[in-house]
Amino acid sequence: IVMNKSYRNTVEIASYANQLAGITDMDLFDRHGQPVEELFFKGKKQQAMEAALDELVNKLQLGAEQFETAALILRTESEAKEAARILKEKLENTGFDMENRFSYLHRDSNSFCKGLTVTTFYLAKGLEFDQVFSLFPAADQSLIAKQGRYIAATRALHKLHDKGGARLPERQRAAERVHEHRHKAEREDDGHTGRECHLVGELCPRAQQKDERNAAASAE
Repeated sequence: IVMNKSYRNTVEIASYANQLAGITDMDLFDRHGQPVEELFFKGKKQQAMEAALDELVNKLQLGAEQFETAALILRTESEAKEAARILKEKLENTGFDMENRFSYLHRDSNSFCKGLTVTTFYLAKGLEFDQVFSLFPAADQSLIAKQGRYIAATRALHKLHDKGGARLPERQRAAERVHEHRHKAEREDDGHTGRECHLVGELCPRAQQKDERNAAASAE
C-alpha cells in the first residue's frame, strides 16, 4: 500500500511544503486557499526576529470570524523561548488575552490552549493549526533545518507564512515560480522597508524569466 495523498493542507500549502522536501509524487486533495507568503528579514538575528514578530502581530488572524488556532514554529527550544518572551510583550500591548489564548509549548508541557502557540518544529509534529508562522534563519540550509521547515509548513491547515524563508533551490523555483518580487517603491509605500515579500502561487513573468536564467546557468 502506497500512501501518497495529502488531505490536511490546501493545494498551495502542500505544494510549497513538497518543494521544500523535494517531493514530486504526492497526490494533493483539491482544496485551494491563499498563496503561501514568504518573508525575508534583513539585519542581525535579534533584529530579524523582532521584525518577524512585529509582522506576526499584524497578520495574526484569531477571532470569532477568523481562525481558532495559530502557531509560531521555530528551529530550537532556545529560539522558541526567546520568541515567546518577546511576543508576549508585544501582544500584551494590544490587549490580547494572554491567559487564555497564548501558549508556549516546550518539552515539559502537558497541554496548550486554543489561540496562539509558540513551539519548535519537533514538538509540533502531529499537531495542526489553522494559521502557521514558520520562523527559521535563512542562512541555515542544513538537513535538519530543511526537515524543520517541511514539518512547520505541513502543520498549516489554511494559511502559511514562511518567515526567514526557505529560499528554494533555483531549479525548483524555475519549475513553479510565482510572484517573486514586489517593486522596492511598493514596499516602501507600505512601510515594509527592510524586508522582501513574496506570494507563492501567483505568476510574475519577470521573476519567472529570472529563475529560468538562473536555473539554466546552474545546470551548465
